[in-house]
Amino acid sequence: MSVTLKRVTKDNWRDVIALEVAGEQRRLLDSESVLHFLAEAQFYPSYAPYAIYDGETLVGFVSFGYLPDDPSKWWVPFLIIDRRHQRKGYGRAAMQAVIHRVREEALDCEAIGLCYKPENAAACRLYRSLGFGPADELDEKGEIQAWLRLKT
Repeated sequence: MSVTLKRVTKDNWRDVIALEVAGEQRRLLDSESVLHFLAEAQFYPSYAPYAIYDGETLVGFVSFGYLPDDPSKWWVPFLIIDRRHQRKGYGRAAMQAVIHRVREEALDCEAIGLCYKPENAAACRLYRSLGFGPADELDEKGEIQAWLRLKT
């Protein structure tokens, strides 16, 4: 497996919006679809959308960027792996690629954050195994915020 992150462009956006999550996972997403997320993304210019590829095969989508009010903190608002490619390690590989890219490109980044619904046990296991520590309280949406500290 050789996962790479490529910006979503006019050349690949149609393939990206065709990504699907398993039916039971839809309730775990904050956005209705990748298309809906991409449409909303124009209002958040500090975040960038990326297609996740294994070689030439599109396997998922992720967005990340710095918090507008605090550029020392980065945020991952959306990550999906297509239902046909789940349980193959792509979520882990994609998050490792995000962490690596932030470390390389944002030298002043102190932490990377994300959130997930409390019932999303798979996300909890994945993010904890990558070093993300959950906050003590749920956020205003009832989700768990988790942070990976890059600097102390």
